[in-house]
Amino acid sequence: LGTVALVDAVKACKPQPKYIHISTVALYGNRNEMHPWGRVGDPLLVSPFDAYAMHKLFAERYVLESELESWAVLRQTAMLHPNMMRNNIKDGLLFHTAYNAPLEWSTSRDSGLLIKNILAAEGKGEIPFFWKRIYNIGAGKRGRETGYDTFNDGFAMIGGTTEKFFKPYWFASRNFHGLWFSDGGELEEMFHYQRDGVKEYWKEIADKHKLFRMGRIVPKGLIH
Repeated sequence: LGTVALVDAVKACKPQPKYIHISTVALYGNRNEMHPWGRVGDPLLVSPFDAYAMHKLFAERYVLESELESWAVLRQTAMLHPNMMRNNIKDGLLFHTAYNAPLEWSTSRDSGLLIKNILAAEGKGEIPFFWKRIYNIGAGKRGRETGYDTFNDGFAMIGGTTEKFFKPYWFASRNFHGLWFSDGGELEEMFHYQRDGVKEYWKEIADKHKLFRMGRIVPKGLIH
């Protein structure tokens, strides 16, 4: 309903402003190591019971059918952000991430830089070709991992591993979302926003929260 309100408001404006819609990788549904790659144009097969993805699907469809004069749809990939450790540990979404899910991680900083560069280029009149298309916000090779790899990277800050803290049967084995973008370089070629990698992100978190290093000497049972 938020997207409907925004699109209708844009349509009512004279002259009509340009509209950028942020969609999601969740529209592609469940993927695993057997078929990790995807691109714009792949079937949109939302995972069963994924209410978030279904609402995003309805929202994107409304944009595409709206007859706006100038629009673009950006499907956001998995997001690394400064408060990820604190926020994600508090809810069950952590355990919905399948070990074998392909995840292409972009940082919130890179995704924000993309929007900044789009607006700057539009202000100079340099991107008439950009509008009325759908794009995947990729992160490139340095952002591609699996769910298992991601947990391992996080635990490495405290001297641990996925095996030391988790049991495989704690996690969903399907009905998640995530993939590696075969066309994720298209926006990078236009707007040059991919600066952070997964390894750099975890190093930054470790440097900012030095208390995590105490996990290297605290008995694992106490952390658990």
